[in-house]
Amino acid sequence: MKHTFCLFAVLSLASMNSACAGPAAATGKAVAPLSQSYTWYDGNRAQTVWLNPQLLAEFNPTPQSATQVRAAGLTTGSVKEVRGGVRLWQVSNSTTAARALTSAQPNSRFAPVLHSAPNASAAMKSLPGNVVVIFNPAWDGAAVQAWLTRNNLQMVEKVGSGSNVYLIKSPPGLASLDLANAIYKAGEVLSASPNWWTEVHTR
Repeated sequence: MKHTFCLFAVLSLASMNSACAGPAAATGKAVAPLSQSYTWYDGNRAQTVWLNPQLLAEFNPTPQSATQVRAAGLTTGSVKEVRGGVRLWQVSNSTTAARALTSAQPNSRFAPVLHSAPNASAAMKSLPGNVVVIFNPAWDGAAVQAWLTRNNLQMVEKVGSGSNVYLIKSPPGLASLDLANAIYKAGEVLSASPNWWTEVHTR
């Protein structure tokens, strides 16, 4: 079965940008300052994001999934759908809700919302799943496949016709950030970044 994925990552090394538009402000009351931070790597540059414990992103939502989310009793407030196929839910614990809903609805994707600064008014980011990996340009397809097999990983698709950039399969949420960091720190590839959904402010 062929799956279609949207590349949300913003890659400075790949000379390409992709993001889906969102609202200029987060849903609900601001939770500031945010205390839980995570590090990821844009090329070789460490970047920090901060977890919003009360905001959950649902990717490619449907009316049926909204009913299921409400039935699970994990929401605490209003919901707002933003452009780009993302719906935001107010929850009491975004990491717990993401795990519970992903387990209960394997065909849906849920992930905590993170911010680019330690306050909930900063730009939102989230993790719909998968990792963007840039390989040594000297590697051919066989070398990439050998690396995938050696690391028990699966390729989703090659990104661009002339680049050595691939989308590697991972679950949604913080698991994709952890995998990206593990790949990068192993030192075999040029870059490994989460496949970010990033809020874009429209003018």
